[in-house]
Amino acid sequence: MRAALGAIAAVVAAATVATAARGDQPRSGILEPVGSGVTVVYAVNGLSIRCSVGRAGGEARVGCSARGSGGRALERGFEATIDAKRTAAYRVRHGRPGSLASWREPAGPAVYGTFRRSGQGRVVSVAAGATVGFLGTGVGCTAKRDGTSPGIRCLLHGGEGLPGPCCGPNYTLLVGSYGFFLSARRLQVLHVVGDGVTQVGAGGGSTHSPPYRVVAEWRR
Repeated sequence: MRAALGAIAAVVAAATVATAARGDQPRSGILEPVGSGVTVVYAVNGLSIRCSVGRAGGEARVGCSARGSGGRALERGFEATIDAKRTAAYRVRHGRPGSLASWREPAGPAVYGTFRRSGQGRVVSVAAGATVGFLGTGVGCTAKRDGTSPGIRCLLHGGEGLPGPCCGPNYTLLVGSYGFFLSARRLQVLHVVGDGVTQVGAGGGSTHSPPYRVVAEWRR
């Protein structure tokens, strides 16, 4: 647990690097995977969700946290981490994370390439709907509004490539894995039950049931 909290602290430290890109236009669509040293930021109404990847316990681990105005830590909120072995949820009180629960992950490939540094305090600002993968992992995260708050959904992807985007940067989801949706308002843990490929019904229409189920939820 101490190692996990240390990993979150590293993520938060990376996320508090001054955003030189603050004036840049948020990027949309499917982005190139990023490595350590890069913080992905989705901001709405003075709040933001910040995610980055680092090494923890020999694994490349993605950590995300909800932040307040100017990137300051929230007094009350949530954080989450995900790697090849587990997804973990944390509640933040008085700026400090405490463990809520964790879920084991099935074995899956690091579909986004070899872990490496791809920036030094660099910030990538994203728009709603943008998706980015993290080097050294199978984790792809998509920016999504939660009412008036920013949110981000992070899921593990499998090794099967697709001819075009479906549920992340051109990879199917890893069935049986767990992920999360984190916003400034709540944290949901998601269990992946489908590969994310759109199914076409007998009448020619597409079905749009999400390929995951909510198995736990906490609110501020």
